[in-house]
Amino acid sequence: FWLHCNRCGCLACEKAGDVSKFSITSCGHVFCHGCLSERMESCFVCHRSPFRRQAIDSAMGSQLQRVFMPPMVLLDDAYKKTLSVMAFQRMHFLLSTELLQKKISASNNHLRSQSEIAM
Repeated sequence: FWLHCNRCGCLACEKAGDVSKFSITSCGHVFCHGCLSERMESCFVCHRSPFRRQAIDSAMGSQLQRVFMPPMVLLDDAYKKTLSVMAFQRMHFLLSTELLQKKISASNNHLRSQSEIAM
């Protein structure tokens, strides 16, 4: 697994796959709780100060949770959303085409009736 502490290098899989033992910082770096238990005034990697930290768990916002999802899950989700958008646009295209055909037919009928009157 790719998730690791950016300070000591321990992997999530070394912690029984328990990602809740890790936090992500507002600057995007990941640290295990062992490293975070030390008094941190700035990020170990980029030295940003002050910064926020968020435990990697189900309480994270959905946007942040997405960066930890497997890429294939994200692709599948994007594919389904794209299909939904395409279906919506196709439906409206067909409705528009049908409306235009009715208008053309009405215009043709009007022209025919005007031609018959003129004769």
